[in-house]
Amino acid sequence: MKKLFLKIYLPLAICVVMTLVISVLAVMRIIPAQLDAYRADVEEFRDWLLATQPPPERDSIIAFSETLNIEVRVFPNVGHPGRMHPPEGFFALPGLPPDYPLRIDISGGPRGGAGGFWKKSFWLIVVILLVMEGLVLFLALWPVRKRLAKLQWAASELGSGSLGIKLHVKERGDLLDDVGRTFNSMAEQIKSLVESHQELLGIVAHELRTPMARMRLALELIKEDSGEENLSKIDRMEKDLVSLDSLITELLDFNKLRRESNISLERVALEDICREMIQAESWARDEISIQLRGSGSCKGDFSLLSRAVGNLIRNAVNYAGSNVIVAISENSSTRKVRIAIADDGKGYDPQILDRLGEPFTKGHSSKGTGLGLAIAGRIVSLHGGELHFGSSRELGGAETSVILESD
Repeated sequence: MKKLFLKIYLPLAICVVMTLVISVLAVMRIIPAQLDAYRADVEEFRDWLLATQPPPERDSIIAFSETLNIEVRVFPNVGHPGRMHPPEGFFALPGLPPDYPLRIDISGGPRGGAGGFWKKSFWLIVVILLVMEGLVLFLALWPVRKRLAKLQWAASELGSGSLGIKLHVKERGDLLDDVGRTFNSMAEQIKSLVESHQELLGIVAHELRTPMARMRLALELIKEDSGEENLSKIDRMEKDLVSLDSLITELLDFNKLRRESNISLERVALEDICREMIQAESWARDEISIQLRGSGSCKGDFSLLSRAVGNLIRNAVNYAGSNVIVAISENSSTRKVRIAIADDGKGYDPQILDRLGEPFTKGHSSKGTGLGLAIAGRIVSLHGGELHFGSSRELGGAETSVILESD
């Protein structure tokens, strides 16, 4: 803290002292020069008065004094004893003969009074001081700002999932280096906890596969020896095992995708992916009509994009009433391509709309694992795209949009 304090306020204190010294020296040079110039103007004014015959009128005197920036007071030289002493800040113009018909008092400095020099000098000092302080503060705070911006960037990267982020800090630095070390320690602990969690999740999921396989085999053997009255119960148990196996598969896939950071990119025709996924998912409900509209392409991983689009189409097919529309559109001005998957079902639950795409987020009527949309969202994020959830104007149900960079 002490080092950071000195880095900011020590230059500022030095700046104030230097500014005062420079200002005093400048004033000491400026004021004598101004006084000499003013003295010359006063002499010119007096010479003009003496050279003008007959003596000029009061208005002419005031007009000429204004051209020289001299403030004057003009009175008759007789009959006004109260005017014998000039007002404060003025003095009688020297060099005029005693019988001159007018008494002329002039200011001790240029127009503005005797303190004009000092007022100008004061504001000159203030301006110099402010400029110097602003410059020094900028130079002193700019490195601090850059380091704070780096810290903000690192925190943002950590929040977006870049767990390997690390700040460069000095061993014996200032307060910001201490904050950087604390951030690095926090990031390391978060990374360790997340990796341990993911490793444990993967181990548990893999270990569940073996007993599930045994249970399936046991159910097959029981089915062969059971009567018709028990077949329905065995079928329900098999469906539960299939659901559990699907959950484990998606859990492993999601866990794997969360560790992915780089993907192989190639030109992908999105209509080919959508057509293939429509064929793969339409068997679940033959009565559903699925339309494919438009075309477009992007740079991406074919298998990952197929997985994401397949999850979204499967979700639409499961909840559609009778129609699903998969529309591809490309915007040449923004260089974006959009895949909109809409159905005529009940739509998304408004209460969870802002949490859709998070792991295990499901609506009241959902029978899925709650990982399908999360997997799709992660894949889209790996491609630098966006996943949006809303309502379909055409069909009235749910609409999920994938927005990617077009090729």
